Amino acid sequence: MSTHDDVPDSVSGSTGLPESAAPESTAPDSAAPVEPAPQRARLRVSTVVWGLVVAAIGILVLATASGVSFDLGLVMIGLIGFAGIALLIGSIASGIRNRHP
Repeated sequence: MSTHDDVPDSVSGSTGLPESAAPESTAPDSAAPVEPAPQRARLRVSTVVWGLVVAAIGILVLATASGVSFDLGLVMIGLIGFAGIALLIGSIASGIRNRHP
């Protein structure tokens, strides 16, 4: 045998708010406050750079598996150097763009 207390709020129709705090319906003639449009999420430079690094490593693994020969130590040094330079340039560009006069 179950009681009303055993039923979750979403099933029983209760919002969990006191009746005085329940949202009131607005009349069509009243002006509802206009909420600003949500801002578009910006791409983070670090996310893009590390995504490119992981993609490059994946391509190197596939190329090595298909028989292409690389000096993997030199390739990894170059890849990490590229990532470092890209992160520095990206952070400088982001700092310049976000600077307020």
